[in-house]
Amino acid sequence: LLNFAKTLIYSPKNLYILFILFVFLDVSLLIFVRSIDHEGIYQTTAMKWETFFVWALCYAIVCLGQILGYVLFKRRKSARSGS
Repeated sequence: LLNFAKTLIYSPKNLYILFILFVFLDVSLLIFVRSIDHEGIYQTTAMKWETFFVWALCYAIVCLGQILGYVLFKRRKSARSGS
């Protein structure tokens, strides 16, 4: 299990994914911790959830782009090796 964990964490691709996840979690925490936004408006719970869902949608789009790129790369690579 230790070798698997080292491979999972130290791979450059996985470090990028972990970095993106860390940024998402950091901003999500900031959304729920702050009580007043940059314009001085008090953030209600409903406003925080709305901001979080917009942020989560942006993160989902980034993740879907990564997955789509990975699938296309694998498909292209397998097509080249099969020909």
